[in-house]
Amino acid sequence: MPKPKTYNITFVQGDTYNLRLRFKDANSDPVDITGWEFKAQVRANYDAELALAEFTYVIDDQVTNTGYVDLTLSDIQTTPLPVAVMPDPSGYWDLEITYPSGDVLTVMAGKVTVKAQVTRG
Repeated sequence: MPKPKTYNITFVQGDTYNLRLRFKDANSDPVDITGWEFKAQVRANYDAELALAEFTYVIDDQVTNTGYVDLTLSDIQTTPLPVAVMPDPSGYWDLEITYPSGDVLTVMAGKVTVKAQVTRG
């Protein structure tokens, strides 16, 4: 199996974080992702029992926007996340896909860096 692509993410506490991805085949042609299920979580460390946040996802119309999915953490989800104390990250995340066949593959993973928000309420 292929190794997950490393993709580190950074955002400010209390902000909405959006990640738009497009899946392509070996020829760089967009792939129809209808029926794929996505699961992405943030955890304090790799073996943490509880997730700090879970992304929601929306698959775009696969006729006009083939291969696109949007992953989101809301402002409500990012507000309580711990601020990174550099050089250590706030946590880690990964993205798993469950294919219509039932196969599961982790395709992306990385560090999460949360920066402190200044403006509140």
